[in-house]
Amino acid sequence: MELIRRQVSHFSQKEFFDDDLTLLIFRIQDNCAYEDHISQNRAKFNSDLTQLKAVRKFVEAFCTKVMDGSSALSTQLGLIADEIVTNIIRHGYKGESGHEVIIQADLTQDSVLFEIFDQGDPFDPREIVHPNLSGEQEGGFGFYLVKEIADKVSYERRKSENGWNCIRITKAIRYRGNQMDISHHKIGNVIVIKLEGENLDAQEAPDFKQKANDLISKEGSNHVVLDLSGLNFIDSTGLGSFLSLMRGLNSSQGDMKLANMSSPIHTIFELVCMHKIFEIYDSVEEAVAAFEKQKA
Repeated sequence: MELIRRQVSHFSQKEFFDDDLTLLIFRIQDNCAYEDHISQNRAKFNSDLTQLKAVRKFVEAFCTKVMDGSSALSTQLGLIADEIVTNIIRHGYKGESGHEVIIQADLTQDSVLFEIFDQGDPFDPREIVHPNLSGEQEGGFGFYLVKEIADKVSYERRKSENGWNCIRITKAIRYRGNQMDISHHKIGNVIVIKLEGENLDAQEAPDFKQKANDLISKEGSNHVVLDLSGLNFIDSTGLGSFLSLMRGLNSSQGDMKLANMSSPIHTIFELVCMHKIFEIYDSVEEAVAAFEKQKA
C-alpha cells in the first residue's frame, strides 16, 4: 500500500492530491494447512548452512518487490536474517539438517517486520554476553550485529514440544524516495531546521527547498540554522538548495548558518570552496550564539 501511494505521488508530482486517494488491500488466504513454497513475503528453508544464500536472496527479493529495492536496507536486513538463521542452525538445531526455518516478512508504513520461526532449542537473549571487540575473539558477533542494526528485537519461546520459537526483528524505513523530511524548533527568534534524511541529491533537493521555504515563511523569522547531523551525502543540486535558501534570507536582511556538519559533507564544501561562503559551526548552540553576538 505504501509503495502504491509513493508511486502515485511520484507520477503526479504531488504530495497532496486534488481529490481523495483510497487504497484497499485484500489478502487471499491459502486454504492449505502449510505453505511449501516461497512467496513474496514468506519462505521455508532447510536447517543447513547451504541455505544462507537463498535466505539472503529471499530478503533481497522482498525489498525489490515491496520497497523499491532500497540497497542499503536490503543489505542490512539480509545480514540480520543470515546471522539469525545461522544461529538457529548451529545452536537451535545443533547443526542437524532436515529441520525447518520459516521467515515471514511484512511491510508497514514506516518499518519492516521480519519474523523467523524454528523448532530448535530455545534460548534466552538476556543470557547472550556482549562480545569482546578487541580482536582477540573470532566469533560471537552475530546477535550483537543484529541488535546494533535492528530498531527492535523480541523473542518468544515455543510453548510446547511441537511449538515454534519466534524472533521478531523491526527495522525502520528512513528512506522515502524523493521526499526529504525536516523537523524544526525555535531558540529565541532563530529557526533550527534539521534534515532528517541521509542524502540530499537532485531527487530530494527540490522537496527540501520547498519545505524549508514554506517553514521559514510560516514561522516569520529570517534567522535560520541548518542542523546537518544526519546528512552523509550532498550533490551539486543539494548545495544549490542551500545557496538558494541563503540568498532568500539575505534579501530580507536575514542569514543562515550551518551546524553539525559531518566530515564527508565538510570535504565536499571545501572542494567547491563553499566553506568560505557559509558560517559552519560544530553545534547548533554555537550557531545560535553567533546570531546573538551579531544582534549585540
